[in-house]
Amino acid sequence: MAGDGNANGDPGGRWTGMGICSFFLLLTIAGIVLLAVAVPQVNTAALRDSATDFESVISGCTILSVAYSTDQRTAKSPFCVDIYTYTFSITGDEANLTSGGEEHHRSQSSQCDDPLSGGGVRSAEYAAGATVPCWKPASGKDAVALASFYKCGNPACVKLGEENAILSPAAELARKAGGGQVLLILGAVFIAVGLVGVVLMGFCVRAATNKLSTVTNKGKGAEIVTPGPPPQLTAPPV
Repeated sequence: MAGDGNANGDPGGRWTGMGICSFFLLLTIAGIVLLAVAVPQVNTAALRDSATDFESVISGCTILSVAYSTDQRTAKSPFCVDIYTYTFSITGDEANLTSGGEEHHRSQSSQCDDPLSGGGVRSAEYAAGATVPCWKPASGKDAVALASFYKCGNPACVKLGEENAILSPAAELARKAGGGQVLLILGAVFIAVGLVGVVLMGFCVRAATNKLSTVTNKGKGAEIVTPGPPPQLTAPPV
């Protein structure tokens, strides 16, 4: 019977308590993992300054061609990302360069095989033949070192875009710093909630265990009285 377990010190409630404790413990571990990812990202972003990492190319850059692709991704639900990659050159220079991917996220549940899904295909910021602002590593800055943080797309680490455009150094730095801050906050919240939950559940389990122990001891100490045979009745002498 369902009640027998609890009456005999059954683990029914105890297993439930352990399950809840495990949940909070996993939440704490998840928070630690998030912090392990977020702290280096935030620290690295804090050491970077797009204004000193890059300088504007005075002549600008000319878009030679635009390549389009998609990437089906999943977060809470599937969504499609429209990606544009530019082939360009610094105006007046014949060398062709490739940009990093310019990503446009469609709404949740969008499918890449449907061009109308999630509001439809997002347009590229630039068209072939356009001359646009671009950025090159500032004097004294190493392109390889910059490429370890920024999405350059070419060995020279020349980047496209107005200051707030998707591919620009300033916009990319702001995105990475913001993403690191979000992970940092989530990690701290997960750890705080997880630890508080584990401590509270520990108190509850301890209290339940003490109560069960008290009830068991009382049961063992109770005296069991067995009724004797009924008294024999005798007739009075005549």
